This record gives sequence, structure tokens and C-alpha cells, in this order.
Amino acid sequence: MAEAIVNNNALNDLKKPLNEIKNLLKSINLNDVPKDKINLILDNIDSCFLHLSYDMKKMNNEIQLLNNKHDRLQEEIFDVNSIFLDRYFDIQQDPNYMIGGPFRMSIVEKYKEMGTIITGKIESGRVRVGDRCVIMPNRTRVEVTNIYSGGREINWCIYGENIRLKLKNVEEEEISLGFILCDAQQKCRVGRVFDAQVELTEHKSNIRPGYLAVLHIHAAVAEVQLKELTALIDRKTGETTREYPKLLKQNQIATARFELLQRGQTICIELFEHFPRLGRFALLDEDRIVVVGKVLQIVE
Repeated sequence: MAEAIVNNNALNDLKKPLNEIKNLLKSINLNDVPKDKINLILDNIDSCFLHLSYDMKKMNNEIQLLNNKHDRLQEEIFDVNSIFLDRYFDIQQDPNYMIGGPFRMSIVEKYKEMGTIITGKIESGRVRVGDRCVIMPNRTRVEVTNIYSGGREINWCIYGENIRLKLKNVEEEEISLGFILCDAQQKCRVGRVFDAQVELTEHKSNIRPGYLAVLHIHAAVAEVQLKELTALIDRKTGETTREYPKLLKQNQIATARFELLQRGQTICIELFEHFPRLGRFALLDEDRIVVVGKVLQIVE
């Protein structure tokens, strides 16, 4: 994505040669050149400065508008995928059980407003002002200084609430969407290779090992590769019907191994059985959901 603010060095680089021309003109013997022509050139240079400054400001505004549209589109995609996956897996969690769990909040937005602000939904546990937490996967230790919910400031909140948190000891640039704010003593898991149960819901053809797609898991997005199909699963009984199939057809269910495509990349990921909304995912191909799945095991 383009940066929201264009570096002022670009404007300064453009001004430098013009300033040199102005200085040169001022040093010319005005007896040899008509003064009105010199002044005209100087006025034109000053006008050029104004236009350059205006164009830079206009460019900044246009880039900011594009960034805002991109962020809103990402949020809309996240919301649509989240609703679809919740319905597909029929996720119904016991609130009392989830409130007592370790704190987890997937970060869906971040910005600066007299400090670093993050937004998201609490997927497990609770958080209070003054809590010391960790942002994963980069293991940044932070402190919660303010909590906002529904336009008002509160002292604490629990599982299921959509909130904004102001954090201390971290800059907005250090946070990416899909990072998870979690309990400092019980950190969320991270990985790049995982086993999952998947279903091919819609695709123009069968998929095989080597297949590439875009993984959407909670608010994290990453390119993945299907490394191996380990078994086909009977939809009704849950039993294995074939080991190591060569391909997966539409509406078939299988267990499979996936690996993030970017070398060295890790993302926050949890087992579906422990944190359903942090362990269910969709694979997108050309912006269409083609595979849904749930994480069974984090390999590495």
C-alpha cells in the first residue's frame, strides 16, 4: 500500500535546483539584463513553488483516500468471511467458559490518536485498564491504558465485546492486522505449518498438493500452499475412507497439511477445539471462498 504521507524530501529535492537558479539570477549584473525580465523569471519560479506544494498536498489527500478505501474493503471482507465461517461451523460457545479463558483479541484495526489505538473483538477472557499484555507474534509487551466501548470509556470488558484499546509501549507501525493481543502468561500460539480438516466448497476444478490460495484466519491474511492431503473423511461417520488421496473434489472432506508460502513468516493461530473463532479459516481464490477448514494441529 502507498504511504499516506509523501516524504517532504521529494519536495525539497525539486526546490533545490530552482533555488539555485534564483540565487544565480540575483547575482547577475542588472545593468546587462532588463530588471523586469529578471523579476518575471523570479515570479515564475515562486509560482512553480506554490504549484509544487499544492500538488504534493493533493497527492497526499488522494493517497489517504485510497488507503481508507482499502482499509474499509479489508474490514468488509473480514466481516463477510467471519459471518460465513460462524454459520458454516455453527459456532456456539458457552459465554461462562470463554470468559474464564485466557485473554485473546484479534486486531482488526489500528491507528494513532494521542497514542496507539487498536480495535477488535474479545474472543476469550477479559481485560482491564492497567493489564500488561503481549502482542503476538512479535512478542511486544504492552500495557492497556484506556478501554472504549460504544462511544464511552470503561474500566474493563469481557468475552464477546467489540472494543477499542489504547496501548502503551508500542507504536502503531509495529502492529499488523491479524496480530493478537493476549494474556502475558498464556500467550497465543503462532505457526507456519499446520494440519487441518477442510472441505472444498466451490472451485472450478479439483485441488491437489501444490495448490496455492490466500488464507483468511481471524483477521490475518497470508498466502499458503497445500503440501499434502493425508486422508478423505466420511461426512456422516467421521471415519477415514482413503489415506493420502491424490486430489480433493468438490464437497469432499479431508485432512491436509498447509504451509505459509512466504519464507520465515509466522501468523497467530489456535486450535479450533480451544478457540473456535481463532482456529477456523477460509481459503480464497480470486476473491472467492473455495475451501473452509479448522485447525487440528500446529506442526511448526
